[in-house]
Amino acid sequence: HDANEYVMGAAFEALAKLGERLPPEAVAALINRVEHDSEWEVRRAAAEALGKLGERLPPEAVAALINRVEHDSEWEVRRAAAEALGKLGERLPPEAVAALINRMEQDDDWRVRRAAVQALGELGERLPPEAVAALVNRVKDDSSWSVKRAAAKALGKLGELLPPEAVAALINRAKHDQKVDVMVVYMAVEKLGERAPSEAVAALINRVEN
Repeated sequence: HDANEYVMGAAFEALAKLGERLPPEAVAALINRVEHDSEWEVRRAAAEALGKLGERLPPEAVAALINRVEHDSEWEVRRAAAEALGKLGERLPPEAVAALINRMEQDDDWRVRRAAVQALGELGERLPPEAVAALVNRVKDDSSWSVKRAAAKALGKLGELLPPEAVAALINRAKHDQKVDVMVVYMAVEKLGERAPSEAVAALINRVEN
């Protein structure tokens, strides 16, 4: 193989464009690279290429991506692995959910936390209670407004399934953080319909007026 990581990365990007036409032997090569290559650029490119498979990611690729999310020393690789896992959508397995929750709560880099939040958001109404609780914590306490906004959007997808503590967190963000998208509160109120608490409606009206 070509030892130059830039050439390797370009090759993976070309493979990624094949998407669902990616042959099994290429998938196996990408899994090997994402797990074992010494160059982080190559590991990142391999993770991104695997993500192009979407819901066709084989179990061994999912396991490799989970390992990178949890243990890679480079934030760009952890971010790329989280994004690739998010492409599984509702097929995201419990072990991947657990790894993403851990990264969302523990990672030092906000870009990795945001990628983990967005990946979990792909579960939509299938978000498990532990993920909902973790997202509420991100809305309330994350140091990055971008992560807070992503977490609010993920919670907004729950609609009528939004628990009271999630509604309260969204309302509080809307009241006190002008960088949180008003559309997040709008989505929550729209999906809750007649169940929307009066303070949520008031927060929405206040944001629209101001």
